[in-house]
This record gives sequence, C-alpha cells and structure tokens, in this order.
Amino acid sequence: MSDELKPCPFCGGEAEMCSTFENKFLGKYWYVRCKTCYSRGTGVYESGIKLEPEEEYAAIKGAWDKAIKAWNRRVSNV
Repeated sequence: MSDELKPCPFCGGEAEMCSTFENKFLGKYWYVRCKTCYSRGTGVYESGIKLEPEEEYAAIKGAWDKAIKAWNRRVSNV
C-alpha cells in the first residue's frame, strides 16, 4: 500500500492524515482530510487493547493503510 494521498476529490486540495481523541475501548481514531475544504474520508480506529510497542506500530500502520485506501478510492476504482 502506498502512503501517497490523492488530492481531494471535491476541490483538488492537498490531503493530510489526522487523528482525534483516544477512546479507551476503541483506541485512536485516524482519518484523512483535505487541507483546503476540510472534507474527510472514512475514519478508522486502531486497536484500543494495550499492546506491546511493535504490535502498537502494526495497529497504527494498519489503521493508516485503511484510512488512506478509503480516501484514495474513487468511483473509477470500483
């Protein structure tokens, strides 16, 4: 999976990875949003279970990959 984010499908602006609150049951919430119009892609939670450092990295990487895949998906990719 490439970490490259496609431009915003609405305005063509640059996208960025974002995160928000920690939820003790679900974990941290990751999503991609446009820096210009603030449109957001589908959000993804990483695991909220206490993990070892290498497992935590894998959980975060998995959440990032899912959020990027959701953002980069276009109708023509279906």
